[in-house]
Amino acid sequence: MEKLKKELLGAWSLISYIELPVGGSDSKFPMGKNPKGLLSFLEPSILSLQITAPEREHWSVMDMQQVPEAEVAASARTFLAVSGNYRIHPKLPVLTMQPEISSIPNLVESALEYHFELESDVLYLKSVEPFLSAGTMTNMHLTWKRMPVSSINHRKQRFVELITGGKEELNKQLDVEI
Repeated sequence: MEKLKKELLGAWSLISYIELPVGGSDSKFPMGKNPKGLLSFLEPSILSLQITAPEREHWSVMDMQQVPEAEVAASARTFLAVSGNYRIHPKLPVLTMQPEISSIPNLVESALEYHFELESDVLYLKSVEPFLSAGTMTNMHLTWKRMPVSSINHRKQRFVELITGGKEELNKQLDVEI
């Protein structure tokens, strides 16, 4: 189990997010056919997961306390975030997430179980138990690809450049005034 945890360490980019209804109807793509996502496994047993639809509507205002309720509701349906602890079953290929923070409040302090398979740099996660989605019991299938260290280092370096490059450069990149 410890060896497997070491293999999971790092950042993973989402390849696909598909929901398969239990009754056998057509597959659903709740975040579109080309969702974006990031899954990070950190020491000792911490994970962070974010999934979003690729094209999200911008809010009409930047102040999140002033955004109209309809815009907040629409954006909530196109973003999923979970972070907390995880554990791997000692004998079965099952990974259990234990969210401490989630964009879906009902998931906090629950146990989300996924069958997993790791093939080189591809990680497959499939929900152990079906869940309700749009009124239908479905199974979630997620496919992740390990992000190369060079990509992670580039993102980290760019962030540091923006932060240390001064307020003007950051304003230009974010298209806001600080």
